[in-house]
Amino acid sequence: MPEPRDAPANIEALRFYWESLAGGAVPERSALDIAQILPILPFVMLMEFEPDPFVVRYRLTGTKIDEWVGINVTGRTLNEFLPGDRTGSSAYLMACYEKSWRTGQPVIGAYDWPSVAGNPLRIWFGIFPFSIGGVLRQFLVVEDFASVPDDAEPLPWREAHTDEK
Repeated sequence: MPEPRDAPANIEALRFYWESLAGGAVPERSALDIAQILPILPFVMLMEFEPDPFVVRYRLTGTKIDEWVGINVTGRTLNEFLPGDRTGSSAYLMACYEKSWRTGQPVIGAYDWPSVAGNPLRIWFGIFPFSIGGVLRQFLVVEDFASVPDDAEPLPWREAHTDEK
């Protein structure tokens, strides 16, 4: 698995901004100034969760996220994609969200998504926790497709999730 120190610049920029909000502690969501992250907004998702059972919901998704996935997943949960996910990426991401929730720290990593040609496409992500009223309740997430070749065609979401066909 790739090392967080190898993360693309957009993810490092969001990490630096997140750390500036509360000195490395979990910042309040109200401290987030969207104007400070405008260049990466198309690649950003706002996620919220319920702790018991642990459910992660897509609250808002950027335009590039929707384009990559091929559908708008706003309002859906990551959990509902677990059973049909042939790639393993949903389970890996769930574990990363849970780690961020339990530690109150960002989680930076990458997963491989199949292309139509069958080649793996490396997708970097950063998960950054936020609190509401002092309780960790949301994550700001950025995904980075910069390392994906322009001519690469990702395997459509529905084809990678058997229950979405």
